[in-house]
Amino acid sequence: MSENWTINTDALKQSISTALNMFVGPGRMSREELSRWTGIDTRTIKAHHLGETVPSVAALFSYFRVLPVAFAEHVLAQAGLGGVHRLEQTANANHVMAELGEGIAALGHAMADGHIDHQERPGVIRELREAAAAAEELAASLERGRT
Repeated sequence: MSENWTINTDALKQSISTALNMFVGPGRMSREELSRWTGIDTRTIKAHHLGETVPSVAALFSYFRVLPVAFAEHVLAQAGLGGVHRLEQTANANHVMAELGEGIAALGHAMADGHIDHQERPGVIRELREAAAAAEELAASLERGRT
């Protein structure tokens, strides 16, 4: 008897929705910003964000290109894949600006009450590390004369 390797569409919609919620929403990137960077209509992004539809392959790759690597990691885990990393030639200023914006937004949101509490700390650390990694990736690429 062979195993069924079919990926459930509802599970995929939920996985993509959950992954988008990690990076899109209040205090993070807006749907409008994501639309500007990907060229995907905001209504379509909203449908993906709410788990109403599965993105096309082109839309999914646009998300992979713009959003942090953790987005791709989360989505590809549905297929049993992991260890995703961004190739050096994909380093670009738009990605770095998005990461820095997310880091600043997370820090600002957490500091709204004057301190970063234990519940906010992991998210702030994650966002700041992703921003620093993106900035370092771009700097290294620029040093090599690329981008």
